Amino acid sequence: VPVVLANAPDGAARVLTLTVTQILAPPGGAFTGPKSMTVHGDMQQLGPAGWQTIASFDVRRTTTRGGGTCGMLEVIMDAMGRDVRPWLELPSMDALLGEL
Repeated sequence: VPVVLANAPDGAARVLTLTVTQILAPPGGAFTGPKSMTVHGDMQQLGPAGWQTIASFDVRRTTTRGGGTCGMLEVIMDAMGRDVRPWLELPSMDALLGEL
C-alpha cells in the first residue's frame, strides 16, 4: 500500500491520522514485564463540507520480545503495521485490529 508521509494534508485525497491512546512501556526491557501500545486511526477524505472521517480503527499489541524497552516497542510497531496494512486496502469504520 503506497504511503506518503507529510506534515500537512495539502493536495491529499485522503489522510490517515494516528494517535497513540495507551502505552505501557516502563524502562528496563523484559525485566519490567510486557510492553503494550494501543493506537487509534482515522481516515479522512476531503469533501464539499471539508474533511470527513470515512473509516477508523483501533489496534493493540503486546510483547515480551525485543532487546530493551525500545526494541520491544519496535516489535509492537512492526506487528501493528502488519495489522493495519490489510485495513488500508479495504478501510472500514470502527475496525478492531491486532489483539482487540
